[in-house]
Amino acid sequence: MTKHVADRWQAFSLLITGYSVSESSEFIKAVNTHFFSDRVSRIVPEDYLVMNLLIVPGVWRFNPGWDEMWKITIESMLGFVLIVDSTQPETFNEAKSLMEHFSIDDHPYIVAANKEDQSGAWPIEDLRIILDVPNDRAVVPCDVSNKGSVKNVLLRLMYKVLDEIALPDQSESEIR
Repeated sequence: MTKHVADRWQAFSLLITGYSVSESSEFIKAVNTHFFSDRVSRIVPEDYLVMNLLIVPGVWRFNPGWDEMWKITIESMLGFVLIVDSTQPETFNEAKSLMEHFSIDDHPYIVAANKEDQSGAWPIEDLRIILDVPNDRAVVPCDVSNKGSVKNVLLRLMYKVLDEIALPDQSESEIR
């Protein structure tokens, strides 16, 4: 059973990244968010959760002025979503590099395989192998323009975050 905190609000910061900034923006727009800027938004996917979503462009590394800002951002995040275009294998190396960079300190993450329904898309298990995603991390199909698909990705990640931050000496009934 998935653990969650009830009867009180929980706010979390998550990074949304990928090779394409437009896919990240489309992903966030699909869940009717409130944009505070072109890189920060907030959603409330369930009655007890508030998610602050931070879009991190895949090309962030090429701007040396951003290094310190992203170090601070990485330290404050609870997890991240890596969006991969399943039909563009030429972007997989960059996606793998992003995943390795943001998974420092073993943050929970999920790989959202966009365009899985299109011809030429790499199968989920092949993406797991090429990106070297561990078995305890999810690789799931995701249509970044579909609200239900995006919500599913975000909720799966949030429940993973909640499972990992629950104190080991708490019983499940205390966490619910």
